[in-house]
Amino acid sequence: MKLTLTKAELLPILTGHFKMPVTDITIETTPAVPTAAELITNAIKGLRYTSDQKIMAIKALRQVTADHTTTFSYVLGLADAKWAMENFNRFITFVTGAGRLPHAGFCDGTLR
Repeated sequence: MKLTLTKAELLPILTGHFKMPVTDITIETTPAVPTAAELITNAIKGLRYTSDQKIMAIKALRQVTADHTTTFSYVLGLADAKWAMENFNRFITFVTGAGRLPHAGFCDGTLR
């Protein structure tokens, strides 16, 4: 259900509900929760994951999955993280589309 109210219409409703005068309201929006793909790209942003900073990128990728256990269902293993960095475009396309990591053991090339 969606309601559309003006502030003038909402104040009497709140006054009646709380049984005390409500003279003003402030509605705060919650910050957007980053997607799995955004968390991953932010973790390796600025790293040259195809060359000399590949090991740092693998560590950063594994760390982001450990730090955000509510977003990721498991901590990425070393072999999977290495494969993800070596095949980053394919990996991030899957994560963006599915909204999650591939099932563990995807280092064999099977993203599912």
